[in-house]
Parts: sequence; C-alpha cells; structure tokens
Amino acid sequence: MIDAYTVARESGMGSIINTVMQVCFFAISNVLPREQAIEEIKNSIRKTYKRKGEEIVQKNLAAVDNTLARLSTVKIPASVTTKKELPPLVAPDAPEVCP
Repeated sequence: MIDAYTVARESGMGSIINTVMQVCFFAISNVLPREQAIEEIKNSIRKTYKRKGEEIVQKNLAAVDNTLARLSTVKIPASVTTKKELPPLVAPDAPEVCP
C-alpha cells in the first residue's frame, strides 16, 4: 500500500505518480531482483530526463527513494468474521461545536 500522490507531492513531482507506481510494481512483483530493478529504474530516469535538467532528474530519483521508504504491507485476515464494528459518529477528540 502507498499514498502515491503524497509521495509524488513530497518529492516535488506534483500529482504525477508514474515513477512512484513503477517503483511499487517492480518492488513487489519480483520480475527482477528488487535491487536490480531499482537501479535500472534510476538509470532509466537519468537517461530519459537528463535533457529536461538535473532538477527533474533529482525529483524523480527522490520519488524512487521516497516510494521505497513509504511502501507498506497491508495484512489481510485469513478468514472473514461476521462481527460488525461501526466507527463512532463523532470522533472522540472532536471539539464541541454547541455548548
């Protein structure tokens, strides 16, 4: 799981998430060994974006590193339960609106 838009924004990429999603795919797919895939992505970034300037290259490289740092696993229960838990209607720490 990853919040790709947050990673892209924090890396200086705005709302462009293609680099983030590419890194996620190769990091979890095992198409190539993870380290090899990441190095190939970084080499491709350097080659593809060098004509757009070093700043663009660095933003994309930062997106790669930030993606790896923010990628997390979501554990899925082995079985489904029938227990229903509803969230509270108002957050317990919400400020009181009406006195």
